[in-house]
Amino acid sequence: PSALHRVALRDLADGRNKVAHGHVEPELFGKSKAASDVKNLIGRIEAIGEHVILCGESYINNEEYLRR
Repeated sequence: PSALHRVALRDLADGRNKVAHGHVEPELFGKSKAASDVKNLIGRIEAIGEHVILCGESYINNEEYLRR
């Protein structure tokens, strides 16, 4: 993943923490994002998930967990 993906994760984590700790109301947080921003954020988070799955599959398929 690129730097944009790291920014997306940080943005998601920061927003979640602000809501979870009561610093921002959920409705206010939701309204602070444009629909296109949310769509881009979701796309980047999905790309990170796909990357993790592909790396895991490669790790298992190539038996990288075995000591050789």
